[in-house]
Amino acid sequence: MAGPVIRAGVAALVAWPLWSAAMGPEAPFTPPALRVTTAAEAATEVAAGLRGVRLGNAPAALIDGQWIAPGQAVRGARLAAVRIDGALLRHPGGRVERLPLFPPQPASPQADLSNASTTTDSVQGQP
Repeated sequence: MAGPVIRAGVAALVAWPLWSAAMGPEAPFTPPALRVTTAAEAATEVAAGLRGVRLGNAPAALIDGQWIAPGQAVRGARLAAVRIDGALLRHPGGRVERLPLFPPQPASPQADLSNASTTTDSVQGQP
């Protein structure tokens, strides 16, 4: 009884490559050309800028792929503060650079209601 079951299993395993090739695409997949980069270029592309912040007892900012604590030097400046929305760098001349954690959001037209009309002239006659 086990013999026919085993033979059927072996036949299915032998036929599997033929069956899967028949279902595949007519032409083999060709991956897109890869750009060759050095390890330094790849690290710069992946880790450039502020990527994260750590708050609490040991605050730090993940800048250019390295965790930097307040007071440590990075990019020719010192990390002045770590905030929930980014980090502040103080340059030698006193200039403060803000590194945002999130990209700036464009202002939506509905968000600015300071110039909105307070009259209902445009909606008169509508229920």
